[in-house]
Amino acid sequence: MSSASESPGHRILLVQHDQTFRTMYSGFLQSHGFEILEATDGKEGFSLARDERPDIVIADQMMPGMTGIELLTAMRQDASTAAIPVIIFSLAHNAKQRAEVHACGASDYVSKGMVTPKQMLAKIRALLPPPSTGATGAAAVFRIRLPATGTDVSAFRKAAAGSTKNIRCKTCRGTAVLELTRNDQFPSGVFAARLVCGKCWKPL
Repeated sequence: MSSASESPGHRILLVQHDQTFRTMYSGFLQSHGFEILEATDGKEGFSLARDERPDIVIADQMMPGMTGIELLTAMRQDASTAAIPVIIFSLAHNAKQRAEVHACGASDYVSKGMVTPKQMLAKIRALLPPPSTGATGAAAVFRIRLPATGTDVSAFRKAAAGSTKNIRCKTCRGTAVLELTRNDQFPSGVFAARLVCGKCWKPL
């Protein structure tokens, strides 16, 4: 059994009306060090996502009140939850629904009964930021998610500048710039991101 230090500080929100499913995955993921939040429907899940800002949301597609796709759409339209990775579970195995889910901004789509808990764990880890190396002076690299539709990356950089304008390079005192880089190993819509100096272009 894996220790709690394997995924320190990472929180997963399970949005699922089936208690058996929640209990099974909650116990399994907790054994791998994740903190688990639970919601029984989409509306409760959306409220928790806004309040708690989990690292990943795993939601069932078919739920009473608010479906998984409706939850996903609401999250992508809300600035406080737009960047949270979402994995959608569904009983359907057809390509049409898979395409619809990805078009709404899902990080992954999983057909129930087609993956094992260990395979699910691998999908979750692929969506988490890479662990810090702890090396002195090494540039920190993070992953951020941009909304699937209507996103202007240059506008995003401009908006992000407001939160980086007070960060300056120790070498030349230039201001920080958010650098976004596409990487094929990340899911669609996910960028590697790091702060660099806008004057000398060295990583901060």
